[in-house]
Amino acid sequence: MSSLDGYQVLTLPNYQAQKQICTLSRVYESPSHELWIPDPEGLREFQDGKWELHPIPDMVAAVLTEKGPPVVALAGRRVLILLPDRLLLYDAREGRAVAVRQAAATGVGQFDAMTAAADGAVWITASYGLLRWDPTTQRSSVWRPSALGLRELQHPYPGKNGEVFLTALAPPANRRVLVRFSSAGWQIVPTGSADVVQGWPGEDGTVWIEEATGLFRLSGGRKEAAATEALASGGIQDVWTLPDGGFWVGAKTGVAKYAPAIWRDPPGAPRIETPVHAIVEDAQNRLWFDCTNSLLLLDHHRWKKLSVPRDRSFRQFPH
Repeated sequence: MSSLDGYQVLTLPNYQAQKQICTLSRVYESPSHELWIPDPEGLREFQDGKWELHPIPDMVAAVLTEKGPPVVALAGRRVLILLPDRLLLYDAREGRAVAVRQAAATGVGQFDAMTAAADGAVWITASYGLLRWDPTTQRSSVWRPSALGLRELQHPYPGKNGEVFLTALAPPANRRVLVRFSSAGWQIVPTGSADVVQGWPGEDGTVWIEEATGLFRLSGGRKEAAATEALASGGIQDVWTLPDGGFWVGAKTGVAKYAPAIWRDPPGAPRIETPVHAIVEDAQNRLWFDCTNSLLLLDHHRWKKLSVPRDRSFRQFPH
């Protein structure tokens, strides 16, 4: 087991569950830097160079997958554990786990997956809806995509301004689609005819899509295959998104990182292939660009291109 801190790779003691389940468990780090890993008998915490067991009877009785239950590590040695029928909050200082939300009380079926939002809340996908739970207030909100008929919601990835991307089965063909949920409601993201494995937000409004045939980038309504030469072979096993639109990908034989370019075209800007000689801001906080034989206007978030006669250019006029 290894840890990359940005400068060097640190080796941690390997962890191997005694039972042949939870063999692909993810390691979770809390805001206060405790390390946790799910175990068939509870949780393991990395302390004094060893993975110490915290027995949790509710996890022993649950039917777990090889990745173990979804977990979110909170500050202060507290951990959220998502089981199909309830959400547990484990406090290592007290040595006990308490059910803070029952799936039966939400009306959205069994819980499936969980991820942390930037504000400290968590998103939970379920059979027939989406739940947001706040550890600070211990209050939750529930949304159901009844009008779209979506079910089996999975793979939640938080975006900006409270939005979240996820996948779901959509009628009538029960195809797995990418869904965006925001304050405006539910939206199925057009990605083509192939089933979507998972999708997550990138930089400047782009969306990344994993399908059975590979990884794609959706930008401005255009879907393009991503260059994945740097991605280790063996298929995507896990994805960890970053606030700037970058992300880490884990595969069977290694890891890869995508980072947005420092210099890139502004979202929605027309393609310009001539020199830009001058930039001016007017009294209405709009930007004007002298593009030799055209004038480009950025009116807050809207772009407009103004042409000039072919026998003239803006370089012939004084600025």
